[in-house]
Amino acid sequence: MSIPESKLSTWLNQGATVTAKSTHEQVRQSINAHTFPVQPRVFLQGSYVNYTNIRGDSDVDIVVEYPWTYCDDLSDLSEHDRATYGNYHQTATYRWGDYHGDVYSALVNRFGYSSVTPGKKCLKLAKEKGRLAADVVVCFTSRKFVSFPEIGKEDYLQGIAIFVVNESKWVVNYPAQHKKNGQNKNSVERTGRNYKPTIRMFKNAKKHLVDEGEIGSKDAPSYFIEGLLYNVPDEFYCTSSLQDRYKGILAWLIHNMDQFDDLKCQNQISPLFGTSSTTWNVEPAKKLIEKYAEMWKNW
Repeated sequence: MSIPESKLSTWLNQGATVTAKSTHEQVRQSINAHTFPVQPRVFLQGSYVNYTNIRGDSDVDIVVEYPWTYCDDLSDLSEHDRATYGNYHQTATYRWGDYHGDVYSALVNRFGYSSVTPGKKCLKLAKEKGRLAADVVVCFTSRKFVSFPEIGKEDYLQGIAIFVVNESKWVVNYPAQHKKNGQNKNSVERTGRNYKPTIRMFKNAKKHLVDEGEIGSKDAPSYFIEGLLYNVPDEFYCTSSLQDRYKGILAWLIHNMDQFDDLKCQNQISPLFGTSSTTWNVEPAKKLIEKYAEMWKNW
């Protein structure tokens, strides 16, 4: 027996967004009330801003990006372009420890010490009435240079860089590209606006599997599910039948498992699979797909 169309339809629904917007506004106000050398940018990232959140999602991701200290990657530059970059590069005086401390102080001044806890990659803001729990991502602007022939003609990919203290390394994300690519794939011309609702359908299907004890809650993070589904060709989203859509996408994923190592995240810059802390392991992904298939057959 297959999953009923009516059940798949309920899995399309988006979770509430009002409290997420309120949480973002409260964090933005706390940052604006603090004095920085240059005022940071504060914006939402993740499922709430991309309209792929489902009921039961709690934490909201809020980025606090300092736009004047850069974390630059020169690994793709020629020797000439590196030298050109060096002629114009200045060492930052406002460094990570200073900035992270200022953001922490800004949050504590607004919400109190008991509500703000340093985490591995973010500052954790506790949930209260009228406010969701939030991961406040403290970051610098990242620039991965493609070329630097002369000042004003440099070419680079811009993202955000987060310093992971206990690993002494920078982690780079590309939320703007993720958001833009998701919007494009969700367009009427490409998927008839079916892409984001379908992401929610598969996220809710995963939640059902977790609730049933079929997979662990950390085996399939929502960000990676979204990245996986982004790689499914547009044509599989264009059917009005949710059963056909579910089966078609699942069939494509099963057929292409041997090529998973080549897939990229929705930002189309970072690899989706690998062994680092910022990638998904192939085996949990294959297990999730197998469980999706079993659930379809045994509903």
